[in-house]
Amino acid sequence: MKLDACEPDSITYSALSGAYQQGLRWRAALDLLTVMAVHAVERDRIALTGVVNACEKGCRWQLAWCSLRSMCDLNVERDALMCSAVLSACERNSQWQPALKLLILMHQSKMNANTITYNTFTSACEKGEKWQLALNSLRAARIVTVESDTVTFSAAISACE
Repeated sequence: MKLDACEPDSITYSALSGAYQQGLRWRAALDLLTVMAVHAVERDRIALTGVVNACEKGCRWQLAWCSLRSMCDLNVERDALMCSAVLSACERNSQWQPALKLLILMHQSKMNANTITYNTFTSACEKGEKWQLALNSLRAARIVTVESDTVTFSAAISACE
């Protein structure tokens, strides 16, 4: 039985991107975007989400942020899930300033931030020792009707210690 050579497409690359994410292979995931561009394969939301998540899991907040920004250049719509992955990368690295910028961007873009989004942001404030910002985060969540939970309150309390 002879198999014809198959040309990789966006589905193939998206699956590979997801595999890199699971294996914490953020460099390979980033290289994949270049390979896709060279082969004129559309860099879609699924592939880019895999890259963002791989960078987040590899604690590479700057690369996760850049990957998220590149979505605008590629006319790929960002969503709250992708933004939450970048927020998580910022939180893991005590980067409250870019986390704040991203939260503001989410609100300006009318993205639906959720409890996990605010938990992650509040934890970034805690790690950055920004207790006032952590408390403001609780107020902001209430204003946009996002329910705070034990994690949110615990991070805010820890920020005040």
